Amino acid sequence: GAAEPGPAAAQAPSAAGGASSRVGMESPAGVAGGAGGAGAAGERPLIVLFDPQFNPQFDFDVESFYKEAAITEENARVLRGRFDKFCTQGEQGGEPYLSPEDFGRFNAHYKICTTEDEEHYFRVMDSCRAGRLCFPDFLAGCSAANPTTPHILNSFTGRMRARYIFDFYNTSRSGTLD
Repeated sequence: GAAEPGPAAAQAPSAAGGASSRVGMESPAGVAGGAGGAGAAGERPLIVLFDPQFNPQFDFDVESFYKEAAITEENARVLRGRFDKFCTQGEQGGEPYLSPEDFGRFNAHYKICTTEDEEHYFRVMDSCRAGRLCFPDFLAGCSAANPTTPHILNSFTGRMRARYIFDFYNTSRSGTLD
């Protein structure tokens, strides 16, 4: 069993609501963040476990997420229209996308985040690390970041929002928060 954290230690909740967390999707199997020693006298170090088999690309039902988040076809259509105003057309008829510059122009117009946070929001939404956002990634990111989307940890929305929040602060993409 995992060690219980001391009273001052914070423990990240898992998607299943248990004591372990799916932190470190890119880390080697085992314990992530095990560098910390005991804090104040009598406190145990925080141990964060993760499931090395977890793959957000295959362990997630996007349709259930949209249903739970109350994202309608009309919501997606409106966002698609806005996306299309700022996107770059893919080469040779390829899929349109938002580059970091396109995202900056989109944000300057719609004010979806602070200018200082643009890079972080873009990085989080760029799940393929391609340096561009296709519409499905943009829709998922905007839906997860929407303050009206429920954040119930044992649900699709809670899991997705928790993942985006973690990735927002995991600026190094190391799978740990430094």
